[in-house]
Amino acid sequence: MTTNPLKTPSPDVFRQYIDLFDADPSSGASDRALARLFALLPDNTSLDEVLLKVATLNSLYNTNIFSVMAVAQHIVSLGIDARIAEGSPEIVEEVAVVKLGARRRRNYSFATKYCSWHAPRHYPIYDSLVDRLLWT
Repeated sequence: MTTNPLKTPSPDVFRQYIDLFDADPSSGASDRALARLFALLPDNTSLDEVLLKVATLNSLYNTNIFSVMAVAQHIVSLGIDARIAEGSPEIVEEVAVVKLGARRRRNYSFATKYCSWHAPRHYPIYDSLVDRLLWT
């Protein structure tokens, strides 16, 4: 079995992969659309604005949020704007855990993405791709 060895991380290698990612029409366009949306709607106090961000992020990143309205209502109820601006790490878990009736669902990957689109320097995205690369 042949494997494709990973390159040693460096600023040049990162730039090379960022350029490849940005050149991909599907991923580049999705990220540009999300960047624009989150810049236009930076607050998390209006249900319609949060709902738009949740639904769009869920659709473009396939985050498997099945109850988009409940997640949006949950985010609004948290009052997270000041704490996201500060980079409070506990926000990710607060966004992630949503009560759906008697059940609780932990949408950790979605929460990292949602927070990251608000403050990327404070909140790295964690999903199955990142998990696989870290194990590699």
